[in-house]
Amino acid sequence: EEDTAQHQLQREEDTAQHQLQREEDTARHQLLRKELTRQKLLREEDTAQHQLQREEDTAQHQLQREEDTAQHQLQREEDTARHQLLRKELTRQKLLREEDTAQHQLQREEDTAQHQLQREEDNARHQLQFARLEEMFAKK
Repeated sequence: EEDTAQHQLQREEDTAQHQLQREEDTARHQLLRKELTRQKLLREEDTAQHQLQREEDTAQHQLQREEDTAQHQLQREEDTARHQLLRKELTRQKLLREEDTAQHQLQREEDTAQHQLQREEDNARHQLQFARLEEMFAKK
């Protein structure tokens, strides 16, 4: 009877010991799973953060490229407009010089023609006076 009680007590202690061991193992496994899940979530968050950062960087670079392109395009258009204005001004000045030159040439030609006409009139008058004088001398 004492042996039976001793065996019964031993079985109950063994059962309690195994039960305690299973509960400790279960608790350790749960802690390990929670830690692994926590680490997995941290990695996913880190990955998502890096992905978001890359997307923001890409968007920022794209925006910068578009702004740079627009700025260069505007600069080219402004340069082109300035060059066109400069060419028009140079053309206007050239035309004014040509008009001035033509005006001076015309004035010189008119002056030359006027002087030529004046000389011819003077010569004709002198010839007429000389002819009258000759005629007067011839009568005397």
